[in-house]
Amino acid sequence: MSMDWLALLLGLTSAVTLALVNTAVKMGGDILVARAALSATAAAMTLPALSLVGAPEPATVAALGWAIPAHFFYQLCL
Repeated sequence: MSMDWLALLLGLTSAVTLALVNTAVKMGGDILVARAALSATAAAMTLPALSLVGAPEPATVAALGWAIPAHFFYQLCL
């Protein structure tokens, strides 16, 4: 498979996944619980990828130290 097809496939998969997740969140009674469950599931699904790519560099960890709380507060505001 060429890189162009792979990029197209990944983009389409991302779009469909986003649409399904948004539909699932909006169909539920408690949006915060649904978002928390989806976030926890996504985190659990990505953990095995750490074995493939290794631990992040210190600069990346520092950036995550700012990004994670920012995203957390963003989610609280939704």
